[in-house]
Amino acid sequence: MKVVFLRLRIIHALFVFTWIAFLLITIYIIHPADKLEGMTLPLAFGVAALSGISVAQTVRQKMVVAPAEELARQPDNAALLQRWFTGNIVQFAFAESITLVGLSLRLLGASWTVAAPFFAVGLLLLLLSPPSDPSKKF
Repeated sequence: MKVVFLRLRIIHALFVFTWIAFLLITIYIIHPADKLEGMTLPLAFGVAALSGISVAQTVRQKMVVAPAEELARQPDNAALLQRWFTGNIVQFAFAESITLVGLSLRLLGASWTVAAPFFAVGLLLLLLSPPSDPSKKF
């Protein structure tokens, strides 16, 4: 279990690193010629991001929290360990997807005032969901 937990910590750190890379890409590389007009597209992207957040919370409950409680009682259960590991990665991916929405908006010509909240929420979700060792938690 310790090796799997260490791998998950490394993967989490890499997700945070990619968030930083996306931010640097939008600052130094992306300079769209056309400005995004109107708020229809950002609002649609915002609704998609909000639904992603709600799905991420459901995934967290079913694939991270529940298996972690069971892993505390059965640390040798390989199926539970794999489900917990997969659930954490899916949770990280949902958090990163919010950042990708902000990146997409910048690619389409949205201003920083429109895209920055997506970047902020993506980072916040990543930082609020670090993996925790189930054997020490419960």
